[in-house]
Amino acid sequence: MPVPVDLRGDWAAALLGAGLDPGLPVAWPAEGLLLYLPAAAERRVIGVVDELSAPGSMLGYEVKLLEEARAVRESPVYVEARERLGVDLPALFDGDPRPDSAADLAGRGRRTGVGTPYDHVRRYGRGPRPEPDDALAADRWVFAVKGAAGVSRW
Repeated sequence: MPVPVDLRGDWAAALLGAGLDPGLPVAWPAEGLLLYLPAAAERRVIGVVDELSAPGSMLGYEVKLLEEARAVRESPVYVEARERLGVDLPALFDGDPRPDSAADLAGRGRRTGVGTPYDHVRRYGRGPRPEPDDALAADRWVFAVKGAAGVSRW
């Protein structure tokens, strides 16, 4: 069930009020979210998710670790978003240095895996393929399971 929330407010209370049971494992898909948030907001989101997660809970998200070159920012993915949707995606990315949320989660007792989208393709045989000036080249996909310590790099 969708629960509309504002991450600037008490979204944990909204989720709990809608029936989230922090005693049961939950999956937290956060693709396309954290890379737009300032570093402090990313840390808050990670902290709240961890607090609301029982052992066995999984969090999946993406981040951009590198500033993209001009050629990348003029790639078809970004041009199409500007032209078809009227959204300049690169302008929305927060430019501050990113926190190492994967290491933070590992320190909180989660088994984390960090890799590129192309590592995922190699592992599972499907997904995006690299292209010249690829908008996904700076992306890292992070998967973290609570209750199993350690960090793995695909």
